[in-house]
Amino acid sequence: MVLRKINDVLDKTFGIRIEKSLKTNIKPQNTDEPIFIEFIGPSGVGKTTLFKKMKELNKNNSWIGIKEYYKFKANKGKYNRDFKLYESLIDYKIKNISQADFDAYKKLRLLSFFYKKLKEELFARSTNDEFAIVLEDGIFHNFTPEFIRLSEEKSDSFKRLLQKRAFVFLHAPPEYNARNILKRKKETGAIRPQHEKLNNEELISRQTQVLRTKQKLITIIDTFEIPILKIDTSEDLMINAQKINGFIEELR
Repeated sequence: MVLRKINDVLDKTFGIRIEKSLKTNIKPQNTDEPIFIEFIGPSGVGKTTLFKKMKELNKNNSWIGIKEYYKFKANKGKYNRDFKLYESLIDYKIKNISQADFDAYKKLRLLSFFYKKLKEELFARSTNDEFAIVLEDGIFHNFTPEFIRLSEEKSDSFKRLLQKRAFVFLHAPPEYNARNILKRKKETGAIRPQHEKLNNEELISRQTQVLRTKQKLITIIDTFEIPILKIDTSEDLMINAQKINGFIEELR
């Protein structure tokens, strides 16, 4: 409870969180080939809630989350820090943030957050050669408009970044997502910069637009015959978690 309160303040003020130490005896099962399963969905759709329920059901460690993987692999050798393949994505993201209607401090927070996500991606992609890793907050989710542009302007780079991936598209009615965003703000005080000045109707409108953008990216990915599972998060949590875990088992 204390850690949660501290994290609420840190997340609201600085965009960072403190994580509990992870058990070092977590040993995920090997797969025939490494694979990355990434969630894509709008804010408020319930990515974190669903991910936690999946972890509860993952008794045989058939997959591992990115944070657990980082702890498991920490200090086990150097990793490739070459961001060259991601240069266009980075350029697109910087341009989009620079044009956003946020103050300089919030723009800096966002850039720091996206840089962290790229580092997680690069670490996992360059070191994982045997596990199924689930990313509930990975780069395809966080760089959706940039990936759409990449697919249009540099399809070869887009195709390379799709290698060894599968996706879970999380969707729900915009009203459902907006309600969850406002509920989180009321309970924790935390809200994303892009949502701060919006009333309920404006938030629903924005969530409708975001959902369309996520759907567009999923449609593009589908043309490359990449495995995709679609989940309506407004439906039963336990059943949805079981569906995703079953999807991962089939991929392995």
